[in-house]
Amino acid sequence: MTQRRQNEDLDELARRRALTEDAARPDQVAARHAAGRRTARENIADLIDPGSFVEYGRLATAAQERRLDEEALLARTPADGLIGGLARIN
Repeated sequence: MTQRRQNEDLDELARRRALTEDAARPDQVAARHAAGRRTARENIADLIDPGSFVEYGRLATAAQERRLDEEALLARTPADGLIGGLARIN
């Protein structure tokens, strides 16, 4: 694998990870906040020790390849709607 290809792959990984963050879905986050609720990621951040969360399945998408193309799956079903992982809680 060439250095250029590695850089492209790392850029794609960073792009896909960013899609799972609350910042990638501002309308949904605003709706939750307007209803007096918080996002799951906000709750996790307040519960755990900072920097200790190791997330599993972050790049998963829903098994709907027949209905949606890859970009739609990435945009609509980040982490397949689930957040799981390990962290320290003190």
